[in-house]
Amino acid sequence: ASRLAEARELAGEAGAVVEVNRIESGMRMLGARPRAGRPKGPKRPEGSLSAREEEVVALVAAGASNAEVAARLFISERTVQDHIANAQRRLGLSGRAALAAWAAKQGLV
Repeated sequence: ASRLAEARELAGEAGAVVEVNRIESGMRMLGARPRAGRPKGPKRPEGSLSAREEEVVALVAAGASNAEVAARLFISERTVQDHIANAQRRLGLSGRAALAAWAAKQGLV
């Protein structure tokens, strides 16, 4: 777990938010608590997505259903819906296809 915490810290310092979230998912699967002492990444520019919203959008763009995203990230389907709605609002997009196209342009998929 300490090696994963170190990897999470390095990914956070590099601003690799998707990787930080993946490492944290792995830590949770091992029973560790990844949020304690979570490294702060660079401040998010206005109108951009949070790390979690980005992760949800990437999974949606890869074809995952809300239920699959929820199971993979250990969150409720309602939370997935909220993240999708927030991402669409922040980006001025409508629909999953538009989110998927945005994610592809950003290199998230």
